[in-house]
Amino acid sequence: MGQDYLGEMRSSRYRTASPTVGDIDSAAQAASAIRRRGAGDVFVTLGAAGAWVDASSWCGHIPGYAVPVADTLGAGDTFAGALAVRLCEGADIRAAAEFAVAASALSVMRPGAQPAIPQRQEVEDFLAAAAAMPGHKTKQSRSSS
Repeated sequence: MGQDYLGEMRSSRYRTASPTVGDIDSAAQAASAIRRRGAGDVFVTLGAAGAWVDASSWCGHIPGYAVPVADTLGAGDTFAGALAVRLCEGADIRAAAEFAVAASALSVMRPGAQPAIPQRQEVEDFLAAAAAMPGHKTKQSRSSS
């Protein structure tokens, strides 16, 4: 049995389902509306604010990271690619989204799209360092029972 994931809000099927996304609350509302229309797990990227996840197994906010920004080109693609890698490896939704947000944060620190995509070890090192930072916590909205 397959799983579907939705991360692109421009699809005509879902476009009218959601309000304009400008913050965490509107991302949560949009993701919920999209899931009610039949999407599987929904990821809403929020730039520097991180991402909102509305999935059958977990729902909540993955905070972003305060990093110096050189270029945002490719940050969304980096998020999608990193998310896909971790999900294909069997990571749970939350861990995969945390990895994707970290990869995106690293990607904006360098100019360009492809040259800015971080190597896996860079992302893992970044996450390890972030875990030691006080105050950087993932906020959970609900868990599946």
